[in-house]
Amino acid sequence: MIRYISVILFLASYYMLSAQPFRSPIGHETRLSGSYGEPRTAHFHAGIDYKQYRGVPRDTIYSVAEGHISRISVMPDGYGNALYIDHPNGYTSVYAHLYDFSPDIRSHIDSILYSKKIHKLNYTVPDSSHRVKAGQYIGIMGNTGRSSAAHLHFEIRNTDTEIPVNPSRFGFKPKDTQRPTINGVILYELTPDGEQLTKNYYPVTYRGNGEYTLTQDIIQTDAIAIGLGLHCYDTMNGANNHNGIYGLKMQLNGRDHYAFELNEVSFENSRYIHAHMDYEAKKNKKYYSTCFRTAQNPLQIYDEKLSDGIIYPIAFMPSEISITAYDYDQNESTVQFKLIGSDAKAAIKRRYDSSYSRLSPHDSTTMQAGQYTIEIPSGAVERPHYIRCIADAETLYIESPEPIPLFKYFKITAEIDSINQHHKAVFTKVNDKGEIVSLGAKKEKGNNLVTFVNEVGSYELSIDTEAPTITIVSLPKGDYRRIAFQMEDNYKEAYSKDYMRYELIVDGQWKLCQHDIKSNKVWHDLTIPQENKEHTLTIKVKDSVGNESIETRRFIY
Repeated sequence: MIRYISVILFLASYYMLSAQPFRSPIGHETRLSGSYGEPRTAHFHAGIDYKQYRGVPRDTIYSVAEGHISRISVMPDGYGNALYIDHPNGYTSVYAHLYDFSPDIRSHIDSILYSKKIHKLNYTVPDSSHRVKAGQYIGIMGNTGRSSAAHLHFEIRNTDTEIPVNPSRFGFKPKDTQRPTINGVILYELTPDGEQLTKNYYPVTYRGNGEYTLTQDIIQTDAIAIGLGLHCYDTMNGANNHNGIYGLKMQLNGRDHYAFELNEVSFENSRYIHAHMDYEAKKNKKYYSTCFRTAQNPLQIYDEKLSDGIIYPIAFMPSEISITAYDYDQNESTVQFKLIGSDAKAAIKRRYDSSYSRLSPHDSTTMQAGQYTIEIPSGAVERPHYIRCIADAETLYIESPEPIPLFKYFKITAEIDSINQHHKAVFTKVNDKGEIVSLGAKKEKGNNLVTFVNEVGSYELSIDTEAPTITIVSLPKGDYRRIAFQMEDNYKEAYSKDYMRYELIVDGQWKLCQHDIKSNKVWHDLTIPQENKEHTLTIKVKDSVGNESIETRRFIY
């Protein structure tokens, strides 16, 4: 009886959530280019992405319900121009990558920015005085921050916890009749403590009506334990984008064995997408959802009543496997096959030579290489992996035979006897694009320098004495009012605290600028009257270690 009442209360609560009086944040048909929970570079997507209206830029954005503005963000990276509105029902709506805010909001922001002479802002509104109505114009769709095209990134968060929840629960979704697409099944051979020994890919054949089979009837393995993965994606009506799936369920011999649904993922745990998906495949732009999990995976998206998804194959007795991927509207696709074990289980052998150390999720370790000390905390990996650390002259190499996702930072300390310019020292790495990236450096214990990294790779300690460069792109002329310039540094910044800082001064007056971090272009549109007078322009750009460039010009306007 208690269980029955609990189910009724859950359904009632769920219905109330879904029935909240929210309207759309846009004024046209809903078409999405991104779904909640789909895989991004190092996190689950925390919201949904609305496409612009038929390719027409700068759509009007509206408040989805009455409430008050609780936070305003103007940042060159991340969400760019973003607005947060708290609603009486306990949820917060988030509107990100805006081209601009409505005039009254923009005026309020500019007054703060000018008073503090700053170009970026993450401002918590101190009271609930700035109220908005449902359907009120609040901004314009844009491409600010870390965005690759004009769209609205929209979220619904629990106001108290700030955990983003699936907006589909509140009706923020298009009509969807399309099933997910399955490309293949992956079989991982595992050790008892979760190390992945081998990985094999099995393509599927589509039989129609959402049913798939493998090109072979039975998979045979001599592994003691195996995990499965599903290579799949979802599409929606009105868009061709490959989105992530909402849920997955796996049956073993007709019984539920493993399942997950993406209803809410905290920002704290979002990086564990690298435990939920095949990290190596993801690095290669392929998305395999694993159908098993380790004990170190803290994501709360799994059905806790079921197992961890690991299967122990039985010899001479095929197991029936069924894996179903589905979207929020319960459009399903299923692949079925058989799995059989071997009577001769494979012996577990060390995979790599003795130069590699085996990392365990449960242990911390310290490694030494040349002048570098590498401290690895427990929990840095969620299953066993292998690494080695070697040093060659000034370079530290943290190497692994396979891509490793890290969930906690390694601390790197460089032991240096003497160095004249500690304040100019930075640790650097080369990223996948071949760019030299600065990781900064902190002085610690005498002459020691420290940084923290969350990727394997090569790292080097350098002295940065090179100032940024300034290239003026445009100056006001005639009816054109824009001053624009680009700034470049010899190192690309890895962290927001190390971004270049700039000032633009006209006739001795500080001017508020906008900054596109994707191109490092900065601009300001003059508001002074056009009088065909000479004006002085000064641009200052400083990097994270204090190297500064100054450019001065005169122009007629």
